[in-house]
Amino acid sequence: MRNATRRIFCFVMVTIFLAMGGTKTRGASYEDYDNETRGWGLMTNTSHEVPINAGSEVFADRRAYYYVNTQEKNIYLTFDCGYENGYTGKILDVLKAEGVKALFFVTKPYIADNVDLVKRMKREGHLVGNHTCRHLSTPSLSPKEISQELADCAAYMREKTGYSMDRYFRPPMGEWSPRTLKVVQDLGYTTVFWSMAFMDYDVNQQPGADAIKKQFLDYYHNGAIPLLHVISESDTEALGSIIQEMKKKGYSFHTLCELAQKEQEHRLILAPRTSASNPVQAWVQGKKGDDNVRILYYRRNGEVLSEEPREPGVYYVRAFVGGNSEYRPWVSAMKKFTICRTRRHSSE
Repeated sequence: MRNATRRIFCFVMVTIFLAMGGTKTRGASYEDYDNETRGWGLMTNTSHEVPINAGSEVFADRRAYYYVNTQEKNIYLTFDCGYENGYTGKILDVLKAEGVKALFFVTKPYIADNVDLVKRMKREGHLVGNHTCRHLSTPSLSPKEISQELADCAAYMREKTGYSMDRYFRPPMGEWSPRTLKVVQDLGYTTVFWSMAFMDYDVNQQPGADAIKKQFLDYYHNGAIPLLHVISESDTEALGSIIQEMKKKGYSFHTLCELAQKEQEHRLILAPRTSASNPVQAWVQGKKGDDNVRILYYRRNGEVLSEEPREPGVYYVRAFVGGNSEYRPWVSAMKKFTICRTRRHSSE
């Protein structure tokens, strides 16, 4: 009798769930996000300070970066790979000789024409990120189309190379909107722009290796994410000299793995309330000195909540920790703060 009652109860609950439309999908509220196309521009300086981008204030909540916030002398090389021009192998040779790892953003056509090069990138320890299939401006696409672009490119790489694509995304042409950042974030990707770039993408008007090197030495800064192109003869010729010169200045070269490590989604369990008038509330607390613990979201049953949970149950929380008002993207949330704490929440 008890088993029969349980089966009837489960049937009723499933029926109610389906009648309500099931779990709310992440895409249900994308229309609420601004989709005006933004280009990518920087206010640069020669004092080796981080350049300013006026629109990047929304990046911290959307897992998007154009530099790494660090006091260390670190540089994070990135390359865009739209098509091959005979230089990628030479670039990989230089990186291998200098012991430097980089992040390559590849399109589907690049993978199709250069399977062995992409395999070599992964085999030699580089990251390979997603630059979409068709290299279209993402604000011009629907959330579904953006998802398809990234999914198809990643699946194609896996099929042709046997390697999984690293979950980093570079927007084609640097064009973005708050909506596209949200869509890409929900797909599990980190969006990577750049803090240094060069007039290197026109193969018929190359600036020359000396010009690329001079510009690099004029504008480098701690945590820089330079954008280079594998089609550029000038970049290829200047790369070894740039790396050697920056090493002399005390700089080291890193990949952006820290960005993937900085956020960890944790399981959070709220015990039943002791009374209706005295509920508990989930919260997150940093260790001593971590005075900027910022919640990105709480989630339950696949739905992101609009406020902190106050009811009993199992939730997931994603947050980051910083010691000041700025974002510190490589601080590991797993190591730097504790969860599963509760405090009394006033109903007033």
